Amino acid sequence: MIPDRSAEHWGFASFNDFFHRKFKPEARPVSTDPTAVLAPGEATLIRHERQVEKNAGFTLKGQSHSLADTLNNSACTDRFVGGDVLQLLVPATGYHRWHAPVDGVVRHVETVPGLVFGTAELDGSGPVGQGPSLGGAAASSTRALVFIESTAPRIGTVCLAANAPIANVK
Repeated sequence: MIPDRSAEHWGFASFNDFFHRKFKPEARPVSTDPTAVLAPGEATLIRHERQVEKNAGFTLKGQSHSLADTLNNSACTDRFVGGDVLQLLVPATGYHRWHAPVDGVVRHVETVPGLVFGTAELDGSGPVGQGPSLGGAAASSTRALVFIESTAPRIGTVCLAANAPIANVK
């Protein structure tokens, strides 16, 4: 579905209709290479941290976080030590469903309870978020952790940590 920006509510019948819209297959081509690591959604890469340590801080949203905290001290945390962390941002008008970033087998899924932070347009049309919403969201937001063992041995295990709202994580 391509929204009609001239129609009321861009032509969407409801809020859920907007977030659950379907696209024509050719609109979002996806690599079929099993060794590819893909963006798990319609998002922009805003941060890439390399050689992340278990308890040492890495910076997301301007604040320091640890791998252990972000992964809820999961038993799987140690396999990510020395790896990379990529932070992606889904725009408010973007497609809000998450997809597997790698070809593989889901080994563990958990929901981590926490806070829910909203976002506002930065063009002056709404209030700008303050405080923790701009800082501690990666390790304090409600989030889903999806651990996927890639079919490509060189990739290993990947964790998709999707921040709230998480209703579309399956």
